[in-house]
Amino acid sequence: MSFLFFAVLHLAAQNCEPDEMYADSTAGVYPAPITPENPDGGIDEPACINKYYEYTLTVIIPDSITIDLFGQSLSLEIISADVPTEGAINGLPPGIDYLCVPGNCVMPALSYGCLLLYGTVPKGTTPGDYDLSLELNITFAGLGTQSFDFPGEVFPGEYYLTVQEENNPDCISSSIDQSRLEGIKLYPNPLTSGSLLQFSGNNHWKSATVFDANGLSVSRALKPFESVDLNVPSGLYTVVFDFGAFKQRKKLVVY
Repeated sequence: MSFLFFAVLHLAAQNCEPDEMYADSTAGVYPAPITPENPDGGIDEPACINKYYEYTLTVIIPDSITIDLFGQSLSLEIISADVPTEGAINGLPPGIDYLCVPGNCVMPALSYGCLLLYGTVPKGTTPGDYDLSLELNITFAGLGTQSFDFPGEVFPGEYYLTVQEENNPDCISSSIDQSRLEGIKLYPNPLTSGSLLQFSGNNHWKSATVFDANGLSVSRALKPFESVDLNVPSGLYTVVFDFGAFKQRKKLVVY
């Protein structure tokens, strides 16, 4: 059943895909953070300066959780968990952003989702370990919504995103000219529903697909100078530019 869920999600949501190796795992975020019991956990792929980066965190939401609250150990029923669509991950290095599937970053109890870290760390950035924490909101039955840091006091551990110089031996060089991943612009942005979305600044991509907050494709352009008519509801959308071996993502607001 878990495998079937991931197969369906793979077809419906191309923004990021939960890793099916964690399909039968207990609730949590995977890879799990670094802890004394899990010293090899955390984000295991560094970001290289001036090279495009992607990393997926798989999220599994349980139907209940036991936490220490007000000095007592309580078992609480979970309705949903969510993270803000902007600014929820603290400590990201310059040039790195995130998006969610589902696109509104709201995951009901007993569901799966993912967070995608993506972007290009610019030249001039200081290499090193960037300590990350996620703002997580959990809505409990009868208790309302409570905000937690992940990792944090309730969810112990550490996440680091390591940034390395572009000439570091651990940084795998790409056959794709990195300049092809830069300079794409969407206009207008924000866009009024029913208007034409156009692209400028780069003509090397193979396709541009617009995804809604649920990860469903709502429109697609197959050549760089093509515009698309977006007669869609207002909200936050993601435009994915496919370069073949790499993808670049841009956020689009429709009102």
